[in-house]
Amino acid sequence: MNNPITITMPYYEAPDMLREHLKYWCEYSDDVKENVRVVLVDDGSPTYPALEVLKEADLPDFPIELYRIQENIPWNHGGARNLGMDRVSDEGWVLTTDIDLVFDNENIKKVMELELNSKRVYLPNRLDPVGDEWVVMKRHPESFILTREMFWRIGGFDEDFTGYWNGTFTPFRWQLRRIAKRISFDDIYLKNYSGVIKGAMVDEWGRRGSEYDIHNNKKMLLKRRMASKFYNPKNPLRFEWERVL
Repeated sequence: MNNPITITMPYYEAPDMLREHLKYWCEYSDDVKENVRVVLVDDGSPTYPALEVLKEADLPDFPIELYRIQENIPWNHGGARNLGMDRVSDEGWVLTTDIDLVFDNENIKKVMELELNSKRVYLPNRLDPVGDEWVVMKRHPESFILTREMFWRIGGFDEDFTGYWNGTFTPFRWQLRRIAKRISFDDIYLKNYSGVIKGAMVDEWGRRGSEYDIHNNKKMLLKRRMASKFYNPKNPLRFEWERVL
């Protein structure tokens, strides 16, 4: 295997989705398990903390690290992603993605066997369930395979926009396009479980179209547009956190 990979993602009140990940992780082949680890960030879940799910589950025999943000900050998704990327190793590659997207054995193995360039950012494709089949759909815009160094060279996610649905990601994507060449994978997929497993989809938390939607705050939306042109995030990890596993 050429590429050790860390999978990192935020978790928020999605116990059934985390259980689905664990099923896939336990089914990884031995050669994949030797080259993978998981860094999970619980973004302050008040009712279903990730630690309780992991305590009751069968865990795969590769490293899983769990961190918890101690305050339940509204829509701190970008901050949770920053914490995950802060905790990954400088060696190897990172898939940073959302909790509703699964990387199965076949697809992670493909990435591990490729010759990757650390100056590039790679974009996996996406499969959605349609009936009894998995069908290629629109690529998930916030899932990237990159190095830790490249993530922080881009600047990480700007926590000035914490508290807003879709607040942190648009400026990050614009800066990524300026700094790194993006390579799309047409035959490497993430499986999308949003809308299939309860709690996996952001809309279920009532943020799209609500006061937490940045499109409903003209002042913050203008500030985000300016940040997309002049991206300079400062002071990441503006919260208390701890490692719990």
